[in-house]
Amino acid sequence: MMLTAAGVICAKRHIQCRSCTGHIGGVKLAGEAVICVVTDREMLRKIGRNVRAARLKASITQECLAELTGVHWKTIGRIERGEFPFAVTTLARLAQHLHASPNRLLAELPAPDAKRAAKITKALARKRKPSRRELGG
Repeated sequence: MMLTAAGVICAKRHIQCRSCTGHIGGVKLAGEAVICVVTDREMLRKIGRNVRAARLKASITQECLAELTGVHWKTIGRIERGEFPFAVTTLARLAQHLHASPNRLLAELPAPDAKRAAKITKALARKRKPSRRELGG
């Protein structure tokens, strides 16, 4: 193992965030180590914590929020624990009934790795200019 600014690189060349406990998924580019990416599960946990905080601030129960948003009350619990990937429409309904912006519910998600995004974009970039028709003109 080797310690870097981003985290720990194991023998399999996976970068492990200091805040994470398992190997992180990612794309291996040109023999480099796998770039650190927050897992879907960790994103769902952060969103769930924000939903719970907003619900408690609004002083409503899981059952009440479930009735308002049209889902089962157990689903609200699973969302708050980060166990349930849910639809964008459910996120919108949660934000409406919690009187919170969707941005507030998505707060604290890490920004994507700019270096990784630039490499992928460059590798998969469009090779020709779009026609006027494609641009809507």
